[in-house]
Amino acid sequence: MITNSFNRNNNLIGINIEKTKSNTFIISIAYKENDYWKAKTLGGFSGDIDNDSLLKKVIEKGNSLDSSTAISIFSNSLTDFGEYKK
Repeated sequence: MITNSFNRNNNLIGINIEKTKSNTFIISIAYKENDYWKAKTLGGFSGDIDNDSLLKKVIEKGNSLDSSTAISIFSNSLTDFGEYKK
């Protein structure tokens, strides 16, 4: 389950998954790094992917979200985890 990934990785804050018309998925992830939190997104996923591999791929290869988009997707992160850094 995806919740196991949250337990294994204390820096993981949140995950957002959206399905596209072409039956692929866009994954957005919020995570802590140093004293800030960051968010990245990556699209084009399909099929069954191991949760930890999926999260690692988004963090390594994903595009950073601008602060207004990140805050709107992960609304609790600003109050719970401090300043956002792109």
